[in-house]
Amino acid sequence: MPILPRRRCIRWRCIRWGGSRGRSRGGQPDARPGRSENGMRLTIFASLLVGLLAGVVGALVVTLAVGGDDEETEQAVAALEAHLDRIAGAQELAAEAAALREDVQGLLNAVAPSVVLITTEYEDTAGSRGAIGTGVVLDDRGHVVTNAHVVRDASRIELSFADGSIRLAEFVGGDSPFTDLAVLRTDPAGLVPARFASSSDLRIGDPVLAFGNALGNDVSLTRGVVSNPRARFINADSERHDFIQTDAPVNPGNSGGPLLADDGSVVGIVTQVVTQTRDGQMVQGVGFALPSDRVLPVAERIIAEGGDFPRPDFGVVRQRSLDAFVAEQFGAPVAEGALLIELLRSSVFADAGIRPGDIILSLNGFSVTPETPYFHVLRQLEPGQPVDVVYVDQDGDERAVEVVPARRRR
Repeated sequence: MPILPRRRCIRWRCIRWGGSRGRSRGGQPDARPGRSENGMRLTIFASLLVGLLAGVVGALVVTLAVGGDDEETEQAVAALEAHLDRIAGAQELAAEAAALREDVQGLLNAVAPSVVLITTEYEDTAGSRGAIGTGVVLDDRGHVVTNAHVVRDASRIELSFADGSIRLAEFVGGDSPFTDLAVLRTDPAGLVPARFASSSDLRIGDPVLAFGNALGNDVSLTRGVVSNPRARFINADSERHDFIQTDAPVNPGNSGGPLLADDGSVVGIVTQVVTQTRDGQMVQGVGFALPSDRVLPVAERIIAEGGDFPRPDFGVVRQRSLDAFVAEQFGAPVAEGALLIELLRSSVFADAGIRPGDIILSLNGFSVTPETPYFHVLRQLEPGQPVDVVYVDQDGDERAVEVVPARRRR
């Protein structure tokens, strides 16, 4: 895989947390010291002010003790002592901020070589278009994991590294829409694999960081906590089951990037940012990441299978999970199931007489419901094994048929 000239289409730069370290916008190490100039000034100022006020307190106490009223003396001393406490608190906060800044910069410098910024190009009838995302170096053989929706059907994939180099990558395979994971392959020379940790130990409130290409032309690092380590998110075309929900601010460019524990280990791959609920209600601060305990087995299976993950395929292009709200919108005769919107003309379902507009109720006895949507049920099945399908046709009649799912291709 060729290594391209250092063309700065995407910029890596140090994230500023009140100071600046690491790499500057030009890619060279920043010559400024670790503690920012402002932070140093604040510390010196606070120290001088504490010393000055201590002297004032001492002088004032002596003066008031000699010639002042006892009550006035006590009030003056109490007020000055309270002021000194506030100054000491400011000094402590400044020290904590400096330590936090050092911790974040150290983490950023350690993780950055294992994160890539992704730009893609697509060719269609309207001409060329592009997309952005983030990826994580999986191993020293050149494999990078990201989201399938970032790279699927791309005609060109470029990876930008923290050292300023840009490399082309090729699509190995993906698992869309089940997990929305994809694996890329690039030149392995000098790659630094990320350090993954188990996501099973995550608890509500654990600190996490989202690292990636949030705005399309720069690196961002945002902080948050685990809101729910085993959340479910369902949209119109796919199902997100047992995902990590976080309030760490993420944007579409973060897709495929790492969700980091506070020690810099990867505990998830950022996959989804939610801006509204299924019924149109606007929401904020809700992002989802695929847990690392699911990322690694899927990615390794994609590599082992040469890109073809063994998932069953009935030829469904688009479907919609039904609940009472959606069923009323579509005028469906039942309130649960998967409403088929688009099928491949030559497919398992089409050959069995199932048509767009029919509603799948169950597969091999697994009911399709809002809690267990279509893709969740599909994960329980194997390609090549007979499946009993119960569905409602467009006339409202319930029917049953046995079919054998094909093997889904990448």
